[in-house]
Amino acid sequence: MRHIRLFCICLFTLSTLMLSSCAQAEDSLLVAGWVEKVTVFTDSPQDGIQMSAKLDTGAKTSSLHAVDIKVDKAHKRVKFVYVNEDGKRYNIEAPFAREVKIKKRPKGIHIRPVVYLNIKIGEKTIKAEVNLTDRSHFNYHLLIGRRLLQQGILVDSSRTFILPHE
Repeated sequence: MRHIRLFCICLFTLSTLMLSSCAQAEDSLLVAGWVEKVTVFTDSPQDGIQMSAKLDTGAKTSSLHAVDIKVDKAHKRVKFVYVNEDGKRYNIEAPFAREVKIKKRPKGIHIRPVVYLNIKIGEKTIKAEVNLTDRSHFNYHLLIGRRLLQQGILVDSSRTFILPHE
């Protein structure tokens, strides 16, 4: 009987600790809508570009609309132009991370440069790898994928624009 009581006390203590750690983990998650206003920047958020982004749990990586892309592998830098919905052009230079091969049918393989950018969503700022491509024909110029979302962002697919933004 004594062993059963001791076992029950241990089991109760363990389950309480587990529930407490789960509650803390949930508190650190940022709940966002499937579309949110974000700020994209290389150095300072004050110099950033504000835009609407689609948070896509079906996409593995993040992707930003870019044109006139010039990769300097020797200096590990990428220069590109971001053109917003109003036609305003932003010249951006960002650190080069790597290249990614995208399979496109029927054209074969397309190589995209990947850069490091900071993305501020709500109160969170995350340094992320973002591939660059022409997204002018998409509704959202920035697609945020799972690799970035796994850093503490939970997507509520029934809502949009729920986070505060400057």
